[in-house]
Amino acid sequence: MKRVILSAVIIAVAIVYSIGSAAFAGASAAEIKLLADRIEAAYRTYAETEDSSAYFASIELSERLEREAEKYENAVSLFVRDERLSTLEYSAARVKHLIKYGSDEVSAELESVREQVETIAESEIPYWYNIL
Repeated sequence: MKRVILSAVIIAVAIVYSIGSAAFAGASAAEIKLLADRIEAAYRTYAETEDSSAYFASIELSERLEREAEKYENAVSLFVRDERLSTLEYSAARVKHLIKYGSDEVSAELESVREQVETIAESEIPYWYNIL
């Protein structure tokens, strides 16, 4: 009887951990998309008006984006292949450098980050329609 109870506890912990990771991954994905939108707006303001506060805001937000991408990787690394996550982290890290050097590719890289997060959420996270 003790083994049955222990097995049930282990299964329950695994289920709670999986559901918690998926919920955290969803919230983190939404945060990444929001940060990408905010970075794009701040950088666009900087590009149009040469406002230094918008520049520093976009740099600060891009650093937050890097940290969020790292947390996202830790949350979904159990059920997502490493190559997709490393591509996401690379794109998130690249945004800051593109902003620093005033590249025109900032919007394209932010769109890439959004698309990668969306692709991971739709195709890799184990929803019932991805399993059947």
